[in-house]
Amino acid sequence: MYTISDRAPSRNRFRKNPPLEAVLAELAIIGIKPSIDQGKHLKLRWAYAGRSHTTVVPFSASDWRAARNAKAFVRRQIDGGRP
Repeated sequence: MYTISDRAPSRNRFRKNPPLEAVLAELAIIGIKPSIDQGKHLKLRWAYAGRSHTTVVPFSASDWRAARNAKAFVRRQIDGGRP
């Protein structure tokens, strides 16, 4: 479904991350397979409509809105910045 850089931990850690899962599900709807890089946060790099995008997702969500906020951010990037 997605590619993970050599520096990233095992996939099991990613599966328990609600913001990451929300973003991956949103991108999968339109057929995008992002690459994931690990640093202090997870960086998802993907391209859509001839433009490259980077979305940063935390390892641990701060509250219950984190998944919704991440999903809304990706939707705004896909729609070209329109609310």
